[in-house]
Amino acid sequence: MTLTQLIAYYSNLLIYQYSGLPHASGTIEACALPATMGQFADTVQTITFSGIPASGAFEFKYNGTPTASIAWNASNSTIQSAINAILPSFLSVITISGSLATQSLTLTFSNQSGVLALTTTANTLATSTPTAITISVSGNSEMQSLPLASQNGYGLTTAIGNQLDVIGKYVGVTRSGYGFTSAITLSDSDFRNLIQMAIIKNFAQSDLLSIHTLINQFFGLNILVIDYSNMHMSFVIASGAGSLNLIELFVTEGLLPVPMAVDYSVIYGGATEYFGYSTYNALNPLVEPFNTYSTYVTTWPWVSYANSVF
Repeated sequence: MTLTQLIAYYSNLLIYQYSGLPHASGTIEACALPATMGQFADTVQTITFSGIPASGAFEFKYNGTPTASIAWNASNSTIQSAINAILPSFLSVITISGSLATQSLTLTFSNQSGVLALTTTANTLATSTPTAITISVSGNSEMQSLPLASQNGYGLTTAIGNQLDVIGKYVGVTRSGYGFTSAITLSDSDFRNLIQMAIIKNFAQSDLLSIHTLINQFFGLNILVIDYSNMHMSFVIASGAGSLNLIELFVTEGLLPVPMAVDYSVIYGGATEYFGYSTYNALNPLVEPFNTYSTYVTTWPWVSYANSVF
């Protein structure tokens, strides 16, 4: 992918955020291209020869397409022309330094990303001894020259602001909604968790195992799911999962994954470990016992009506 293609790709994503403005895509491209151009590093590949060629020939391959045969004493301009002839139209070798006589060639693709590594084939090069010569290729390829800011701009864990809004639109949620008593606009941190819960809702099946697995994958022990086996479930949500505003939108937007016709309640607090009891028939690893003289812990709160959200 060239720099221009990359900017076009992101501008087409951002068009969803500015869909009400005329010529938004072109405006974004015009602004982003000069600002981003300087961030792209050159893609550099180094070809190393195990000896000084005195006879024979070889070929390069790019994405499976071979060059014409390159003689053992070919000039850099001849090698450059042979490689450029097999590259995609948007890509070209800008400079070649070194030489066959010095056993090393350095190829530079200026301000280009998405460059595949060259390979060699049909190699009959030999030294004057004669000894067969091996050829190796090293250096950055693929997307390594792409700036990290561009790579991560639309990652769920790294996107912020408008980029996060774009991801939300693909998932089907926005950061603004109505809670129990008022309108709510979520911060980036809470909105990221709302998107994650929407993804869970979109992919969860009707079985408890699927719901447990997905919630644990995204939220760990910050959200626990309890099935009472009587068409009722509970979600015990720790504050580590997000703010109370987020939890209200979980409820009002219908994002908590529950099977059809199953009722549910939500308990929200500062922890997911509470004082409670286990029985011989139903051991509960999520509750904690009475304190003792030797073990006194104050981080195991009681569950009260104040923790009930819905």
